[in-house]
Amino acid sequence: MRFIKFFFIVLGFSFLQSCSNPSLYQSKHYVFGTIVDISIYDEDEEKAEKVTKAVLEEFTRLHQSLHAWEKSDLTNLNESISKISLTEMPLQNLLKLLKMREN
Repeated sequence: MRFIKFFFIVLGFSFLQSCSNPSLYQSKHYVFGTIVDISIYDEDEEKAEKVTKAVLEEFTRLHQSLHAWEKSDLTNLNESISKISLTEMPLQNLLKLLKMREN
């Protein structure tokens, strides 16, 4: 009888423990030339998937905007800077840095 009582007490605590702890949602993706491992603790897996999707969309946007050799905002900026003479450049701090680089 004691064993049965003990068994149900342990079973009850196990059940309560499993209900109160959020589950782990994991997802791996290849972004920026590296593997990104996303781990989210939440009770709602659908919510975790939604957040992961939003993070990956932002990573993709940044990757496209900052790509170093494919057409991107960064390559457009570099191309524009290469066409402007140093005296026409509006950013004074950048002008100083470029002049220091020349010396």
